Amino acid sequence: GLKVKLGSTDEVALAEAFTNAEVSKINKMLEKNIWQGKVASDKMDGILTIAQADGVEVEASGTVYEKVNEVRLQALGAGVEDLVIAVGADQFYSLVDELVMKNLFHYTTTVDGVMEFTFPGTNVKVWGVYGLNGSGAILAFNPSNIFYGFDEEVGVSNVKWAIDEVNDTAHLKTRFNAGIQIAFPQEVFYNA
Repeated sequence: GLKVKLGSTDEVALAEAFTNAEVSKINKMLEKNIWQGKVASDKMDGILTIAQADGVEVEASGTVYEKVNEVRLQALGAGVEDLVIAVGADQFYSLVDELVMKNLFHYTTTVDGVMEFTFPGTNVKVWGVYGLNGSGAILAFNPSNIFYGFDEEVGVSNVKWAIDEVNDTAHLKTRFNAGIQIAFPQEVFYNA
């Protein structure tokens, strides 16, 4: 398929295209694990998993706007500073639509692909993240309390690359360690 898409049989171009596609898949999987991972299946707990174990659950119902607002108010009321709200990209667009219908938005001429805006009337940023898609979760936290760690072991032994000329397939295998930790999980407020 890559040979047809690229219109070339150049091995270097094919290797680069294949590797880029595989790295993109790894990045998507890693983003989901960072947000929703569970150590039993993903070898690491994500931010939502840690929040559900040690954070503060906010009972909220209604529209996405109403839920985000309730989570925001409870986090601010508890004294969480430099607050950010994270929602799945699937909820982010619903929230934006609701803000537009309520006329609670600020027009910007810049569209740069970053899913972020300031919640109307506040200094609270709202992030849309693909890693929370499908979870229905809304998280409020101070980003400086979230830590991502990974192993610094580098080397060819952690990356395996093979081309099967007979079946016209390529394989890439990588191995690395990564993990998330929250410094003050009791300062993470969520609705899921």
